[in-house]
Amino acid sequence: MKKSFFLLIALFFVVSCSGPKLNLQHTPLSINSIIQGKIIIGDIKNLREKARGSNSFENLGVLRVGSTGIPVPQFTTQGRGLDLIIKSLLNDALLHSGYHVQMMAENTKIPVLETDIIDYWVDGFVGFAVMSKLRLRLLSSEKRSILLEKDFTEQTAFSIGDPLASYEEEYNKHLDEILKKIVEFFKSEEFNKSYKLSLT
Repeated sequence: MKKSFFLLIALFFVVSCSGPKLNLQHTPLSINSIIQGKIIIGDIKNLREKARGSNSFENLGVLRVGSTGIPVPQFTTQGRGLDLIIKSLLNDALLHSGYHVQMMAENTKIPVLETDIIDYWVDGFVGFAVMSKLRLRLLSSEKRSILLEKDFTEQTAFSIGDPLASYEEEYNKHLDEILKKIVEFFKSEEFNKSYKLSLT
C-alpha cells in the first residue's frame, strides 16, 4: 500500500514538472562578402495543430517515459520561442548566402520573406524524434504577390536516458539540418531568379 502511494506521488511529480528549458541554437555560419541583394524577414506564424504547440512558440513537445508513457513537457527558454529561433536561423542563412537582412520599411522595393511553422514537435515512447515542417514564402515588397514558396521537412531521431535531462544537442542537430536545406535553397538559381523578379 505504501509502495503504491509513493509511486503515485512520484508519477505526479514527473507529470507536473517539465524537463529543463532548452536554449536552442543552430551552428553559426560565416557571412558572405559578395552581396546578392537585400531581403526583409517578415512574419513568422505558428500554424501548428492545437495538440502540437499552436498555443505557444515555446512549446516543443513531450518525452514519454516509464512503462505507462508519462509525458514530460519540453519547452524553450522563456522569451526565446521558435519564432525567434527560426528568425535567427533565417538571418544567418541569408547572410551566408549573400543577402543583406534589411529592417521592415515602407516605400522600399525589397522583397519580404515570411515563414509558416506548420509543424515542430518532439514525441515518442521507445524512440523519439523531432519533426518539423516550415513553409518559406518570398513576397514582393508590397506583399501582394508570392514570388516563390517552398516547404522544408525534417525529422531527427534520438534516444534518451534520464527523461529530465537536457537534450539540447539533439534539437540543435535538427536545426542544423534545417539550416543546410534552407541555405541550399537561398543559393539556388530558382531563388535567385525569383529575387530578381521582385526588383523589376
